[in-house]
Amino acid sequence: MFWRDESRVKARRNFARSRVGAWRLGVKARAAGISLVFAAQRPDANVMPMQLRANLGNRLVLRVDGEGTSEIGLGEKGAERLLGKGHLAAKLEGATEIVFAQVPFVDSDFLAQVVEALKGEAK
Repeated sequence: MFWRDESRVKARRNFARSRVGAWRLGVKARAAGISLVFAAQRPDANVMPMQLRANLGNRLVLRVDGEGTSEIGLGEKGAERLLGKGHLAAKLEGATEIVFAQVPFVDSDFLAQVVEALKGEAK
């Protein structure tokens, strides 16, 4: 007796299609000079295939849990040593070294004020 989980098969097909779609989007964005922002909660080889990584110019990574994950997200080791309190590592297109920085904390009240100020300027 053979039983197939249809939802699992469909999920695999959809995942494969989304990988191809993300890769094609990366290629087209790079060719057109458009900045592509790809955000992943945990960069791994399944989420960021090699074709997509090759088409990402600038890479910004927050703290990751291991060297392998850092290699995938940043292209080099180093992001696993970040403290995780706004610290980031960036690999910029054309740069040879990783740039380390710290971003300020922005709470939701301040963010709402900024949005309202921008809405006021747009009118």
